[in-house]
Amino acid sequence: MTQIFPFIQLATVEIDGVLYDDEVSNVTFTPTTTNSSFVPLSGKTSSSGHVTGWNVAFTYGQDYDTPGSLASYVQANAGQAADIKFIPKGGAASPKSWNTTISALMPGNIGGGAGTAEATSTSPCITPVHAAYTPPV
Repeated sequence: MTQIFPFIQLATVEIDGVLYDDEVSNVTFTPTTTNSSFVPLSGKTSSSGHVTGWNVAFTYGQDYDTPGSLASYVQANAGQAADIKFIPKGGAASPKSWNTTISALMPGNIGGGAGTAEATSTSPCITPVHAAYTPPV
């Protein structure tokens, strides 16, 4: 019997070719959608929804002292386009991965509670979210 985990246990997060697995606690790809309805004279309303784009958000630790940290990278490259690749559970050989180019790295908040300071960066994707996904059997 296959054990199903309702949450992501392990993941690889790559931003501009650099792995940040130990610095990121959350990655979320969220579709932006539009809905439209048409009401003809017959009264038979038809509706449809469409994904019109995507946003990606990631939560990272605020380590501004370590050279090469993600927090420092986001601050130094704020406003620049970036490539993001997310591979949950299974590492590089996983059949599941999502990648995109975002329009601009957006620094998250700075500061927070002692021992819990983390920031979330949210940016619109300028390329479609490319999924390499093979459903489990």
